[in-house]
Amino acid sequence: MLGYLYITGCEALQFSAYLFLLRLKGMSNVVPPLGELDRAIAEKINSKYNPELEREVIDWIEQLTGLRSPGTKDQFQEFLRDGQVLCKLMNRLVPGAIPKINDSKLAFKQMENIENFLKACTNELNVPPRDLFQTVDLYENKNMVQVIDTIHAVGRHAKAKNYNGPTIGGKLAERNIRNFDEATYNAGKNIPSQQMGSNKNASQAGNTPYGAKREIDLLSHHKLR
Repeated sequence: MLGYLYITGCEALQFSAYLFLLRLKGMSNVVPPLGELDRAIAEKINSKYNPELEREVIDWIEQLTGLRSPGTKDQFQEFLRDGQVLCKLMNRLVPGAIPKINDSKLAFKQMENIENFLKACTNELNVPPRDLFQTVDLYENKNMVQVIDTIHAVGRHAKAKNYNGPTIGGKLAERNIRNFDEATYNAGKNIPSQQMGSNKNASQAGNTPYGAKREIDLLSHHKLR
């Protein structure tokens, strides 16, 4: 079962809670032990970790904030964990987006920084919720793959907002809206679609009138006369 899971932050938490409820109902025989499940989820996430994408994120953050990140994956998570770096990054992209950045060592204050960053992603840059990591993905080191993907999404949306500084991520797809005048629109309605097919050269041979009985010889597959 685990080989077919596609796990991302929030889904992992929901799935773990679901399995926990199964155990409470005495159905522990249908799911693996929680320890094995956690390891499987972690392995699934780690298999998608791309050091090159991480390096792009680090370089971009360093360019914008002037802060220096340690080299390893775990140190990178610690670098972002209190949310201050992310808030400073957002304020460089959108000045004043996060007026207050907590420098407290208290966990709830650090998580508040992360949440303020995520809110600014949506409110200031229109990053869709599906592209955002969950606070626990970063703070508890649950899914750094999603954290990196989110920062790339932030870069794409910043470009769309006419940000002119260093960039990261590809270009957002643009909507292609076409406006036709009424004459062109009406003419298009009169053009038959090829998907509708054609009855050219068709005949009524072999057709059975509606309501008439049609007997089929199941052995010869010929219509009985």
